Amino acid sequence: MSFPVRSGTRFGAGWYPGDLAACTVGGLAAGYLVTVLPAGSTLRLAVALPLVFFLPGYALTAALFPASARAGRGWNPVGASEGETDRSRPGGIDTAERLACALALSIATVPTAVIALAPTVGLTTGTVAAALAGVTAVVAQVGVLRRLRVPEGERYTVSARNAFRRLRGEQGAVATASALVLVAGVVAAALALGSGLVAPQPTPGFTELGLYTEEEDGDLVADGFPDAIEPGESVPFVVAVENHEREAANYTVVVEEQHIADGGVADRTRLDEASFAVEDGDSERTEWTVTPTAEEGTVRIAVLLYEGESPASDAEPAEDVHFWLEIADGGDETDADDTDETVEAEDGTNGAGNESNDSGTTGGDDVGTDDGDDASADGESGNDTEDVLEEIFGNGSDDVGDGGE
Repeated sequence: MSFPVRSGTRFGAGWYPGDLAACTVGGLAAGYLVTVLPAGSTLRLAVALPLVFFLPGYALTAALFPASARAGRGWNPVGASEGETDRSRPGGIDTAERLACALALSIATVPTAVIALAPTVGLTTGTVAAALAGVTAVVAQVGVLRRLRVPEGERYTVSARNAFRRLRGEQGAVATASALVLVAGVVAAALALGSGLVAPQPTPGFTELGLYTEEEDGDLVADGFPDAIEPGESVPFVVAVENHEREAANYTVVVEEQHIADGGVADRTRLDEASFAVEDGDSERTEWTVTPTAEEGTVRIAVLLYEGESPASDAEPAEDVHFWLEIADGGDETDADDTDETVEAEDGTNGAGNESNDSGTTGGDDVGTDDGDDASADGESGNDTEDVLEEIFGNGSDDVGDGGE
């Protein structure tokens, strides 16, 4: 009974894989530099790219595939028959495949580290860089141990000359060119993706301008503007400016009365303006009350926002909002109503006077007639009494006279 013998496998006291040594030192140095260099610097980008897109994956690839490509294809142990191989032998891949795996595994390692850091220590530049550097250093040591367990003649070693000779001799010129194109594509993809993620182009800032009216309960709404007003009547509203420019900014708000003709501004009148500064992420709300100067017609009340000092009247604003007003004189209708009310009042007064006169006349006539009738009645009564007395006393008088005679 014979056992397979792995000749040449030894741990040299002074032997250490150069590529994994460079991977370890490079990962630790890159992790340190990323945390101390200022954000947006070219040097920080240069050291962050390999830390994010190459070094962790390369260390993991070395731990998974410690042997060279030829050694991994099959290995005949001592005493084995032809065609019999040791299935427990660590596999190997060539240089082009190793670079591709390094990129792919690095891209997979970064989100894994982020998921692990988010609920524990939090996500910052320092924690992510330290995690990637630590993973690279630890996994690289695992790769060293696994590579040292492979016989020297079958270990993967970094040698550009040997790799080129191996590719050209075993696979031919076409395969060599294909491998070089693959390597170049992997490097280009890593650089493009790294430049976009590590140093993304800043998106331009913006400013929001809002025009509102205030309700009775104090809430601001984007409607409620009057449709029509009378000449000299004022219109209140609220202007809100929100700064998202990523820095403090100075603004000037101008309120104009504009007359529109043929699709353009035919005439404009500046009603009011104000300048103020707003910090990044803050907002400024101001209450305005303007009185249009037009006596009649349709005007547009425009609120124009400028960055910096007050500009000329024809300058292009950064933002603008507006609402429309119809100015109409309601005085004629009011006068007509007043006139109608006056006429009605006069008619009422005249009617009352006529009624008084009629009542007075009728009352006088009635009184006079009644007095006359009463007087007549009294006269008639007096005459009747006199007649009765004459009849009584007259006869008596006659009798008396006659008796005296």
